[in-house]
Amino acid sequence: MCSRTILSTIRCLSLFVFLFVAVGATSVAGAVETSPGDIGDLGDADAPGDPGDKPDSHIGANPVRDSREGGETIADAILISEPWFQDTGATCDNIDDYDEICPYPGSTSPDVVYSFEYYGCMYLAVDLFGSSYDTKVYLYDEQMNLLACNDDYYSDFTSRVEFYGEYTGLIYIVVDGYGGDCGDYIMVLEGGVSPPPYEVVCPDDAQIEEEPWLADGYVDEYNGGCEADLHAFQQLAPSPGLTELDFCGLSGWYVTDGTDYRDTDWFEVIAAGNEITWTVDSQYYWTVCSSVGVIDCDQPWSVSQEMVVGLGVIETMIIATTPGQVVTLRITPGVVEAPPCEVDPFEYAFHLSGVTGVTAIEQATWSGVKRLYR
Repeated sequence: MCSRTILSTIRCLSLFVFLFVAVGATSVAGAVETSPGDIGDLGDADAPGDPGDKPDSHIGANPVRDSREGGETIADAILISEPWFQDTGATCDNIDDYDEICPYPGSTSPDVVYSFEYYGCMYLAVDLFGSSYDTKVYLYDEQMNLLACNDDYYSDFTSRVEFYGEYTGLIYIVVDGYGGDCGDYIMVLEGGVSPPPYEVVCPDDAQIEEEPWLADGYVDEYNGGCEADLHAFQQLAPSPGLTELDFCGLSGWYVTDGTDYRDTDWFEVIAAGNEITWTVDSQYYWTVCSSVGVIDCDQPWSVSQEMVVGLGVIETMIIATTPGQVVTLRITPGVVEAPPCEVDPFEYAFHLSGVTGVTAIEQATWSGVKRLYR
């Protein structure tokens, strides 16, 4: 039974169309699909591999010969003008014009070509689920540079590609096959809507960073630690009687005096015992979280432990401590310049356990710093 989502409904309707066509219905025009991009990509194009790793007994199992087709080459590609598009077609009466290693080389399958006007940071996906043969799909820019490709997204050897990048211009979509295979294809194209940002859950009782907005011209005097002119650390402590806390903050990028900067957030906590556990989640896929061995910022400092989190990759660091030890933590983007199509600023959240309250003199010092720079 078909589930009640838009995509699954489209797929179910597409499958019914395909079955109807296969028993001799009137022919309809060809179809398209997309794949992961090289910048701001939602997925990686398949890496080159050995075609011998893939079985070929299924090739030619569903031969089709009719006049349905997309464009033969990019010169006569069928333009898709709608952001949501569905089509069916057949490739056996076409010619082999294109091939890409993704990951299997040497295909002689006939192919058809479509085009789509793409505007930077759109979401674009092409899905060939329900096609009758072993499909491949490629995505080219106007100069025929490969943006992405996919072979076997699904277990039945059909393909799906997703692209999310900064490129603006015409995208050529080539529906192809593996190892000479051809047949009927079903294509669903989804485009024009940026994917929703990954949601970071911030608990209701979490402490909030409250750093000033990262507008261009910003100077970090809030919690930039040893990477800022003012060596300010945000000191964190749980509620009285507890040894754990939740925290939610923002990081990102800004430009000051023509120079790109990334926001680095530095924290200090006090160990309650022999171990601190630090679990972090983030909206940005390359968020670097470090335990830093630092006592004095005027002296060289180094990273003791490090982990990378983001986009659902949630990691935990276990830090060996002694009771009362001050531990320095650091969160920063992995690159200095803002990547294209990323959420900026981005949210992060973490949970700390094995920590205790700050001493009175440390609280007073931290409060004074906050009053000076808010």
